Amino acid sequence: PEQRRIAAALRTIQHAIAAQEDLITAARELKRSLMERLFTYGVTQSRGDAEPQRVELKETEIGKIPEHWNIAKLGDVTESSAYGPRFSGKLYADDGNVATLRTTDLDTTGSISYSTMPKASLELDRFEKHLLQAKDLLISRSGTCGIAAVFESYPIPVLPGAFLIRFRLNEDVNPIFLREYINSRIGQIRILSLATGAVQQNLRGTALLEFSVPLPPLLEQQRIVDILTTSATKVTVEEQRKAALEELFRSALEQLMTGQIRLR
Repeated sequence: PEQRRIAAALRTIQHAIAAQEDLITAARELKRSLMERLFTYGVTQSRGDAEPQRVELKETEIGKIPEHWNIAKLGDVTESSAYGPRFSGKLYADDGNVATLRTTDLDTTGSISYSTMPKASLELDRFEKHLLQAKDLLISRSGTCGIAAVFESYPIPVLPGAFLIRFRLNEDVNPIFLREYINSRIGQIRILSLATGAVQQNLRGTALLEFSVPLPPLLEQQRIVDILTTSATKVTVEEQRKAALEELFRSALEQLMTGQIRLR
């Protein structure tokens, strides 16, 4: 009887984990759908209880977009760009004065894992022009290429890795808006079409500067960013709940199987 009670308790937690995985999948799919709609129709306006206003679309080189949106090449909204620098692997050190952001520190949504960045001991003067600033847009150019991220801040200076290209944008574009567009299904299809190489695909900086992007009014860019940020937060919350349930399962398994907890 006690074996059955233990099995039932563990099975209950496993069912909760499976249900949480379904919620995560649904939340991710909602964000993907939102991205596709927002980058096609923009943010529709509504007046009181009336139906949202009809959005007039136009056919462009990047697909259908709202009539009032513009198109610009990435180079047109970029003040400067640079490949991540290379340096000897011997300079990596746990107590280094510079953190290095690699492609492996990014996930497919462009989120940056700052805690996994390795450090290196470097002469800052030699790499000053490569150091990242807040709001810099980064695009991976090799390996898992075509993933966009936006640097925020870090307690010590940060260098982009050699497989990243840094774009410092002007005031006409919200870098998070561009990150979300590039990482959307629409953006990924287009940006990966620029990749070259049969075995390992690569993106060239010159090709990326010619990459056309949608350019809504800044206020609408921010509204799209706000909507997608709220959706991404929902995904994060559900993932945290799943992690908590998995930790509960590990703890319950250990305590139930060693008799630290008895089910009567």
